[in-house]
Amino acid sequence: MSITDSIETAVPDRTPKRHRHAVKLRCLDVARVEQLSRSMVRIVLTGPELEGFASFGFDDHVKMFFPLPGQTEPNLPVIGPNGLEFPEGAPRPLARDYTPRSFDAEKGELAIDFATHHDGPASN
Repeated sequence: MSITDSIETAVPDRTPKRHRHAVKLRCLDVARVEQLSRSMVRIVLTGPELEGFASFGFDDHVKMFFPLPGQTEPNLPVIGPNGLEFPEGAPRPLARDYTPRSFDAEKGELAIDFATHHDGPASN
């Protein structure tokens, strides 16, 4: 055994691993809103549909759908054989990707931080 072999077996592999998450639509409830600063708010979401949710890395994201002006609920897609399918003839909702701040599987809580500004889709 050489010194190189010893070093290679002693040093853990830190190569980033890619995790592919299955696409799943989840309708969640707002458990609480925490004002972090004048321009940041944390929304903690909960609900039974968080069952099976996982967030492994800093670059994970969730897509959130928001109603268009004048709507109370967005026109949500369904999962079809080719991915997300939106209702035909209905306007698509506003959609944004957000990074989960934290996820507590035991409590069933997903926290997402939002920058608050007057014209963003999540500002209402």
